[in-house]
Amino acid sequence: MTHKEIYKKIAAVLTFVTVLIAILIGGFFSVYVAGKTDGKDTNQAATDLYKGQMEASQRELTSAREQITKLKLDLQRSEDPQRTVALARPNCPVDPATLELLQEKTSPAGMSLSVPSGQTLSALDEHLFISVVATSFATSPFRYIATLTLGSPGQASLKMDNVEVGNVIQYQGVELRVLTISAVNVGFSVTRR
Repeated sequence: MTHKEIYKKIAAVLTFVTVLIAILIGGFFSVYVAGKTDGKDTNQAATDLYKGQMEASQRELTSAREQITKLKLDLQRSEDPQRTVALARPNCPVDPATLELLQEKTSPAGMSLSVPSGQTLSALDEHLFISVVATSFATSPFRYIATLTLGSPGQASLKMDNVEVGNVIQYQGVELRVLTISAVNVGFSVTRR
């Protein structure tokens, strides 16, 4: 074989190897791009599935919370059938007219009261002072909670965190029931023991 023939064969082999490498690189990028696009579709499908499950869980949670509130109110009614209790829709502000109506219907030893967030009001002829320090929205389960401070003349004040609807608080001969909590105020039923 001559040098020219050897160079031609080497050139042919190099051309073949170059074309083969180019095909392999092109194939790799084609598979990579196709896989990346398929991954986006799979991720979107998984995200949509989890969103749907979360929405269904939130609906079930809202239904369960409404049932719990109804059961708490039924329990309060069964303890004292003379007392009228306001049923507020979840996450809605308290209706002041309803609370005033409740106040008129309650016995002279008790009253209903709506305290705006960040304010202090007195109850039972200034025997009890109720401060709503703050209200906040909590998750797991979704609900409003409040931070309260109770005080009475000449007595130590009582601060409570994470107060929820249905809590009953005994303080200085007074029973305080939390009827509603919203973003702007807290509704109470206050009675002397």
